[in-house]
Amino acid sequence: MSAIVNLRVFRNFQQFVSFRPISNYPTSLNKNIGVQNVEDDDFRVLELGPNKSNNMRGNRRKTAYKKTPVHPPRSNKMPVDQDWPSVWPVARVFHPASVPLPLHQGWVEPGTTPPGKFANAELMKIPNFLHLTPPAIQRQCEALKKFCTEWPKELNTDEKIDHHFPIQITTSDYLHSSPTIRDARARIVTLQVKLSTLHLNSHAKDKLLRLVKERYDPVNDILTIVSERCPLRKQNIDYAIYLLNVLVSESWVCKISQTY
Repeated sequence: MSAIVNLRVFRNFQQFVSFRPISNYPTSLNKNIGVQNVEDDDFRVLELGPNKSNNMRGNRRKTAYKKTPVHPPRSNKMPVDQDWPSVWPVARVFHPASVPLPLHQGWVEPGTTPPGKFANAELMKIPNFLHLTPPAIQRQCEALKKFCTEWPKELNTDEKIDHHFPIQITTSDYLHSSPTIRDARARIVTLQVKLSTLHLNSHAKDKLLRLVKERYDPVNDILTIVSERCPLRKQNIDYAIYLLNVLVSESWVCKISQTY
């Protein structure tokens, strides 16, 4: 391949260089290629499938594909005294080859055995608690002990505990067999406090009882506030404490119309 360089100089003394490729070999640019005229009746046949007569690879040896060997389940090789928290450390979908238990799940006709654990969708779609075995919980508690403080030795009776911690908050967690572990009832929060720990005078106590109505139990002197309006438990806890602060603050307010 050779090239001819044309240099042109214009009046404004700007130089432009142009390259024109010239090939020494016959190409479509410098040689006319004859095109064969094909008659209208002469068309090539389109073969969609291989023809045995034209198949040149018919006598070749076919490639032998090796099948991947299927190993036995892992549960068959597990020892009896193995460390189960290391096998199932966190919550995950049920895996039949990792659980050495003959589990059965599913509805069947009366008199027949339920399906086994292999290829069982019923065991896969429900939450399992295989990661919360007693040894796993004990190991997690031992790991969290260094972040906790010891219980005060002075609080050795219920009366002392109620004196220093008068507010009691109760929540509930629900466990059931379903595709999700969420439960709307878990957001409900119950706050209880003894009315005597609020140190109210006669006017403030009377006004507070008028505001809370049936939420006060005179038998055990406990005021109960139930919060379930917010979607989250933490929000309901904050809302219940806010209601208690508003009730106590409003009870101490004495207006002219309330004097008697």
